[in-house]
Amino acid sequence: MLAAPQHGFVYLAASKTGSTSVQRALRPYAHLEYRTPPYQKHLGPLRFEDEVAPLLTADGFARDSYVTVAMIRHPVDLVVSWWRYRSRPELEGQPRSTAGTTIDEYAERVLAGEGGFTRPSTWLAGTDGAVLVERLWRYDHIDALLAWAGERVGTRLELPRLNQSPERPAELDPALRRRLEELFAPELAIYAAAD
Repeated sequence: MLAAPQHGFVYLAASKTGSTSVQRALRPYAHLEYRTPPYQKHLGPLRFEDEVAPLLTADGFARDSYVTVAMIRHPVDLVVSWWRYRSRPELEGQPRSTAGTTIDEYAERVLAGEGGFTRPSTWLAGTDGAVLVERLWRYDHIDALLAWAGERVGTRLELPRLNQSPERPAELDPALRRRLEELFAPELAIYAAAD
C-alpha cells in the first residue's frame, strides 16, 4: 500500500500484479507506504478504510480528496504466476514450494482450495461482491496505470523490473483451464470491467 493523497490517490498493492515495481516507481511521491510485512504491503480495501483512511484524515487528507486504485490479473494467469513464484530455490522444501510440481498439479490444488491461493475477489470486493477499489486496471494495462499516476504526480514514471518469478514453461491442460475459469467467474467479471 502506498498513499499519495496529496496527488489524489492511494495505491493498494494486490499480490502478483507488479506491486513491488509499481511501489518503487511511486515511492518518491508517497505520503505513507507499507512495504513489509506482506499482510501490510498487500493491505486490502476493507482494512485500508478501517485502518489507514483515518490516519490520512488526521494528516489533513479528507477521504473524498483521493481515490483508491489497484490492479487485477487474469485469474488463470495469476495461478500460473503463483506457481512460478513459489518455485524459487529459496522455498524448496517448504510446504508452499511448487518446485517439482507441474502447473497442472498446482491448478488441481487451487481447485481443491489448497495451495495458499487468495482469490482476488476476496481481496477486492465486499461480502456483496461489489468492488471496493475506485479505479481498477488490468495487470496487462500496467502502463496505463503508470501514465494515470504520472499525470497526477507531474512526471513520466518508469517501471523497474523487480521481484520477478522464475521462468518455467506452463502448458496448462485445457480442461483444467476451463475448470479454473468456472471457479473464477467472479474474478473474470471484475477483470472484464477493469480499465
